[in-house]
Amino acid sequence: MQTLIIINERAGTVVGGDVEAIAEGVTQRFVAAGHEVACEIVKPTGLEEAFTRLRKEPPEVLIVGGGDGTVRCAATALVGTPTTLGVLPLGTVNRLARDLTIPLDIDQAADALARGRVTTIDVAEVNGRLFLCNAILGPTTRFSTERQKLRGKPALERMRGYFKAVRDVLRRRRRTNMSIDDGTGTLHIRVLSLVVTNNPYSDEACLTLRRPELDAGALAVYAARHTSGWGVAAAGVRAALGRLAGDPNVLRLHAQHLMIDISKRASIAVSIDGEVEELRTPLAFKIRPKALSVLAPAYNAGESACTDSG
Repeated sequence: MQTLIIINERAGTVVGGDVEAIAEGVTQRFVAAGHEVACEIVKPTGLEEAFTRLRKEPPEVLIVGGGDGTVRCAATALVGTPTTLGVLPLGTVNRLARDLTIPLDIDQAADALARGRVTTIDVAEVNGRLFLCNAILGPTTRFSTERQKLRGKPALERMRGYFKAVRDVLRRRRRTNMSIDDGTGTLHIRVLSLVVTNNPYSDEACLTLRRPELDAGALAVYAARHTSGWGVAAAGVRAALGRLAGDPNVLRLHAQHLMIDISKRASIAVSIDGEVEELRTPLAFKIRPKALSVLAPAYNAGESACTDSG
């Protein structure tokens, strides 16, 4: 199988490591599984160009080494092409890799992908920007922005920055008036934070929120009406314990199309798969069922993603 491996030189778990050794090790595992392999190490500023170039001569398989932002960039270029995307989890969160039950250990992940199966998943969009995991409005975008700034900085500087960002999020009290139109009617609410996910989270207990289905064809909205960031944090703990449904301050709904308008705001910061962008309002969301071909491990897809396979 013709396979191209592209690794983000500055991916979260690569920074400070030997990226050349990682690339060589991954390449060897794909070659051993019978793939015809080429491998590139690309700077973050060159990723979009590298992925866009593939639309002219798409490989059978593209393996992307990076975090959810890198994977999102690749998926944007690959949707509508015959190329199958494989996710090599080199980021700090790796949401999509976890939901696909891809091991977080790099060698195990390479083996699983090299011998994986092809499946299709949904992609979502907000104002035409593709996302694979979620889009977040509210104070947690502050943390995403800080994480982008601190990437590659010394460990102590990162810890200080993260602590300050978390403190600011927890202290947040200003709520935002917005309207949500899901095609059946318009709901007017006041929220501290709002998350739109590409397919719903599980209601089961899990330390990291996971989506058991990636092809159910539904957007899920989680609107936090709490009065402080501490309340939103507590809701996150309840979600990890499988008890989010019991929180009266979390509004949940499912739809295929959404229009979200923000009161008196011409634009708003949105964290899209961990990367913050300023988008004009209203925000138009939609889902594109089974629009992306991906590799998943050949073992039972029902294996719990709550178990850290890395």
